[in-house]
This record gives sequence, structure tokens and C-alpha cells, in this order.
Amino acid sequence: MDLRQATHWQHVGRRRRLWLPVCLLGLFAWVAGAAHSWAQSASRDDFEGPEVSLFDDGGDAHYRIEAHARASHGAHSGRWCERVTVRGTNGTYIHMAHALAPARVIAELVPSIWIKADRPGLQLIVRVVLPRSIDPQTGKPISTLIRGTSYAKVGSWEQLRLDNLVQLLDRQVRVLRAEFGRDVDAREAYVDRILINVYGGPGLTNLLVDDLEVAGMVAPQATIAAASAQLPAGAPVGQTQALPVTWTRGQAVPKIERSGPQLLVGEAPFFLRAIEYQGESPARLKEMGFNAAWLSRAPTAQLLREAAAAGLWIIAPPPAPAALETLAAGQSRTLGGELDGVLAWDLGRGLAGEASLEATRRWAKLVQAADSRRRPMVCEPDADLTKYTRPPIHVLVARREVLGTSLELNSYVTWLRQRAQLAMPGTILWATIQTQPPARLLEQLAVLSSGRDARIEIQESQLRTLVHAALAGGARGLVFQSSGSLERDDAATRRRRALLQLVNLE
Repeated sequence: MDLRQATHWQHVGRRRRLWLPVCLLGLFAWVAGAAHSWAQSASRDDFEGPEVSLFDDGGDAHYRIEAHARASHGAHSGRWCERVTVRGTNGTYIHMAHALAPARVIAELVPSIWIKADRPGLQLIVRVVLPRSIDPQTGKPISTLIRGTSYAKVGSWEQLRLDNLVQLLDRQVRVLRAEFGRDVDAREAYVDRILINVYGGPGLTNLLVDDLEVAGMVAPQATIAAASAQLPAGAPVGQTQALPVTWTRGQAVPKIERSGPQLLVGEAPFFLRAIEYQGESPARLKEMGFNAAWLSRAPTAQLLREAAAAGLWIIAPPPAPAALETLAAGQSRTLGGELDGVLAWDLGRGLAGEASLEATRRWAKLVQAADSRRRPMVCEPDADLTKYTRPPIHVLVARREVLGTSLELNSYVTWLRQRAQLAMPGTILWATIQTQPPARLLEQLAVLSSGRDARIEIQESQLRTLVHAALAGGARGLVFQSSGSLERDDAATRRRRALLQLVNLE
């Protein structure tokens, strides 16, 4: 099959022009439907696995979180749920929060969550951001809380919901106008956080939380502008996925954390657009729209400085296990500040077998002990996905060639979804994207062409379709493959550079 396709790639003429648009029409029709369902869908957290999803978001009561952990029994569905025990007095609320990828406030948006508690009155709440309205005191978009149903069935599981969000927001805007003036504008409002008021009154409150779902999610058009309004002066504008990584000693580095299958940087959703690094200038890669460079070896101090100045994150292997053991032995348990520009640690690709699993897991635990910032760890196993993605590893890279092979696009999407299902629940999925024809296809063409020029290039429509397919398959980050520097000056590289910049812009 590869040889027939190789012949086709070589003879780029009238025959290709006749049938390629027909094939692409079918591909685009399928991808359009898949992409639509991806863009407007439900976000769900089943609370499976040992790591917690909720976090303390403050309150007006005097309180203390007595216990907060996952429980492996008593769940509403599945095996796990989340247990919270809080003691408080003299107040009205204590909020436990769950981060959410921004979702436009529309009639179809319906958040819900199941809880079981020993006291009534606990309530579901959402935080709504108004990107068109700026708080004059903070210079940031105004945010407000909208309240849903309250818990009443003490000792039993009950679903809390928030229906009619649009109407409730309209009422709240009237209140906000009394405080901030008549210019408060609810257009393009979005929800970015789910909260539970866990304060049940003075004393101890125990509750279990499970099955969070937000139906009708649509990414807001104004998210970029809203995030830009919250960036420091001089920061890059218009990229929620590329928060600035330029900072000086003593300044806070943007926090990197995980919320379910979503990566957050500086508390904002981060969609990875990385390129396999081949020696390019970080400033050039940033110009092309990438927010990270993926290195196969440890970065130099100079590269880290240049990347931070350009606002480009680095993904690279962590120090070797022996070096990490030396750090621990010397009681210097923190990886140095010179590595602050690292977004995630790469533990390797093509991993398989018990020996590899044991070595990878040991390496991950050493990194976890040495990295006070708890940056995510990434791996690319060939098998045993569940074992490889157990904490502290939380990111799975799915690599498979599609273009120039016999693999059909819908089979590729199915394969991506299966990879996510075989990993631990809550694992973040990143997919690789081809930007050059497979090496074996080029070798076949060289043989068939008998020494004549057999150069082939990936087309714009193919690259775009592959990106859409990866998104439809559940990828929350893209790693663009590259085997040659994008700073070369030949025609093929200039064309590939332009295509990648266009895809990143879109």
C-alpha cells in the first residue's frame, strides 16, 4: 500500500488534481462534524484516581480544612469520589473550587455535580467573568457569582444543578450596574470556575463529591481579550495559551498545574503548541505562533534565557536519576531557578517492558521529590499506558503517522480516543502532528524515481485536517514533528514555515 501511495505522491499532475479535492471533501465533512461536537460538548470529571480535583478558594468564616482526599469507597458512580471535612464558625461561606476551561454563557450551559453530606444547605455556584466590563479598582474584568440549587437530602447523594444561567446572569447584571455603573456589559460572558459552598454551619461538615459535568460548553470568543486584559504591562497580547514566561529574580513564576485532563498556567487554560526543537531561535519560533519548544536533551543556560525573553516555554528531559540522587544527598532538594522556564519534564518515548516501566517510575519519583514546583511529567509509552500514567506522571503523548500511510482518518481519531481510555482517568492527552512526509516514504520514492528528484511536501489542507482530527480525538495539546531546522532558507523550509505559522494563527 505504501508503494502505491509513493507512486501517487511522485506523479503530482492532473490525475491528483482530479481526485484529491473529492477525497478532501469527504475528509472535511467528517472532520467538521467531529470538530463541532468537540467545540460544543460536555466537560466531565468522574473524580477517579487518587489525586484531588477541588481546591480551597477561601471563605468569610473562620475555618480549617480538616481532611481533603480521594476516597476509594462510597462513590456515587465508579470507584472513587472526593472527601472533604471542614470545621468553621462565624461566617456564611467556605468555597471549594474546581477549575474549568472557559465556557461561554449560553442557554445550553448547565453545570451539575453530585454531593453527599451530613448537613444541609451546601450549594453549587459558578464564577462568571464579564470580559467587556473592567473593575476600575483592579483593572481586571468584573467577575460575579451565580448560585444554583442547594443540598437538602442529608445522608444521601443529591445532584446540584444550575439551570437558566442566562436569566440569572441578567438579574445579577442589574445588581452590578448599581455598583459599577450603567456600562456593565454581559456580552461574551463566560464561566471559568465551579464552586461549592461547603459551609454547613458552625462545627464540622463532612461531604463527598462526585460526577461533575458541565453540558453545552462552547469556548468564548472573548477569552483571548479577557486574558490579555489581565496580563502585566508589556506582556504578549492575545494568547491565553501563551502567558508570559519573562520574569526577573524574586518575581513569581506562573504556576503550572493540572485540572482533570486540562493543563493550567497562571490559573488559565493552556493549550500546548510545541515544535520539536532543531536549533531555531526562540524568538523565531514565538513569531511563528508556538508557545513551547520540545528538546531531546537538557537545555543550555543560554537557550533558557533566550526562550524566557521570547515568552517560549521549554519541554525537556529532567536531570538524570544519578544527578537527582546527588541533589537529595546534598540536601538541595529543589531544581535550580535557572530551570524556571521548563513547562514539563519529558521522561522518554517508545517506552515498553517491565524494566523500562520500573526505571521510568523511579525517575519520575526522583523528579517529583526534587521539583518544588510540581511541574507535569510527560511520557510516550508503546504499551501499559495505565501503569505509565499513574501519578506523578499525568501527560500522555500519542504519536502515530497518518499522512503517507494506509491509516484512515477516522481510524486515527478512534485510536487517539482509545489511548486516552487506556491511560489513567484525568490524564492529559497531547498528540503529535506530522509536518514532513515519513522517512520511509521518501526512501521508497528515491528507489522508484531512479535518482530523479523525488521531493514531496505536505499540503496545507492535509496539515489542517490532521490538526482537526487530533482535536476531535481528544488532544489537549499538539506537538509538531520536525526533523530539520525551520530557519533554513530553502524553498521547502520556507513553505513549511509559512504553513505552520498559518495553522498556529488559526
